Amino acid sequence: MVEADAIKTAPIEIKSGAQQEQLVGKQLVTQLYVMLRTSCLYDFDNDSFRSRFAAFRDELHSALKLTDTVEIRSVDGYLFFGDVRLRVDLDGYLAARYLQELFDYLKISGFEFLRGITDDTLLKFFGIMSQYTQRDDKEHREQMRQLLGGDNLPCFSLVPVTTLQSSLEDPKTIKEKKALAKQCFFGAINKVGEIVSHATADRPLPVSKVKRTVQILVDQLLSDETYLMELTALKDFDDYTFAHSVNVSIYAVAVGLRLGMPRPQLAELGFAAIFHDIGKTRISKDLLNKPGKLNSSDWEQMHEHPVHGVKLIGNSMTLDGYSARAMLVAFEHHKNLDGSGYPYIDRTCELNLYSRIVAICDFFDAITSRRRYQSNDVGKETAFSEMMRLSASKFDPLLVKVFLNMIGFYPAGTLLLLDTGELAIVISTNPEHIARPRVRIIANTSGLLDQPFVVELIDHSGEHDFKRNVLRSVSPEKYGIRISDFILAEE
Repeated sequence: MVEADAIKTAPIEIKSGAQQEQLVGKQLVTQLYVMLRTSCLYDFDNDSFRSRFAAFRDELHSALKLTDTVEIRSVDGYLFFGDVRLRVDLDGYLAARYLQELFDYLKISGFEFLRGITDDTLLKFFGIMSQYTQRDDKEHREQMRQLLGGDNLPCFSLVPVTTLQSSLEDPKTIKEKKALAKQCFFGAINKVGEIVSHATADRPLPVSKVKRTVQILVDQLLSDETYLMELTALKDFDDYTFAHSVNVSIYAVAVGLRLGMPRPQLAELGFAAIFHDIGKTRISKDLLNKPGKLNSSDWEQMHEHPVHGVKLIGNSMTLDGYSARAMLVAFEHHKNLDGSGYPYIDRTCELNLYSRIVAICDFFDAITSRRRYQSNDVGKETAFSEMMRLSASKFDPLLVKVFLNMIGFYPAGTLLLLDTGELAIVISTNPEHIARPRVRIIANTSGLLDQPFVVELIDHSGEHDFKRNVLRSVSPEKYGIRISDFILAEE
């Protein structure tokens, strides 16, 4: 057998004008997203606004040197720069989803900027866009469309709604299923961002929007959980909180599915999981983002977030089944089965089932995600060992078994070294043999493959022998591999 550690990674090279357009388009989308968010936060004479405006203007003028017209539009869930469909990576997904939701709100496909556009027009454009609040208000939407349309903004226009004549409502191919899962996942992350923004500003929480978002996640998991579960392996987000809340919701609903919960209960569980850490919006950002270990005073403040969460939910939502469950989970998700944990109460009572589920999901995602105050990643094997060790004292032993069986011996996103000398990324677990998951082969001893392919490690080469066996899980950094690039790639 060839020594598998000799695998080389292929160098990245820019080959064509299309790739140049990809790069320019991605950079412009990012700068536009930054400016749209900045215009809602700062006055035009603020130094941050001025510097970010200059960056966007320069990027736009660079793009306009390539063509007379720069068009950024969304069609059937895909983002286009002119006629080039952008292959958006993890770093640009939140920007892409924000623009797509903005276009959906305005009932348009996108924006068109023409060569000759002036700074005055761009400032007027961002002044109008600063009124965008993501609220479902028909009158407000029409007012913005009128201000943006007509002759109000020279060298700028709205792109009417267009379609590719394809639908992801009933996905049939792997490509369509992955695309729908990505829409659901990153749409949910944007909604969590909206929740945090509203909570931080003491504005009413967008409860109805979050319910719809969770129901979409539930429907996706009921239909085919493979690709949504795979996306939970994306760990290198700039804002850990947003992705963490979505991951915990996905994990919790997936556990609920295995417990046989009906759809209404799954929706309640997913909703409660989304809000489990909402109390952290009352903790200072400096503390949440503090590098290094937290001291006793820091932890004392952090331990207050469950109480903050209960108060925030109680003051922001009408009392119903959803809000009641969310308050209970927010309060109990750091309470332990043996009565320890926080917040402290002077009596012992049985923890709610939803809280016990969310506690396990929260712990697993937190311990396997790198945060600013963690110096090293905690391996999934270590996480499993810790969860088993804490069974019966911290966690419900039965629910831990259900969770670990769902995640599998090698969770989605794990990089495996096979006895064939190949590298493979786990896509999903095999419930009949959790040590032999479904994987995507991405490299062999010659280097990265141009066309990765999917195999089942349960496949046999003969009556008794397996075609491929796992030697061990390995670190992606060792091979210069970004797992997110393969998870987000189209089939």
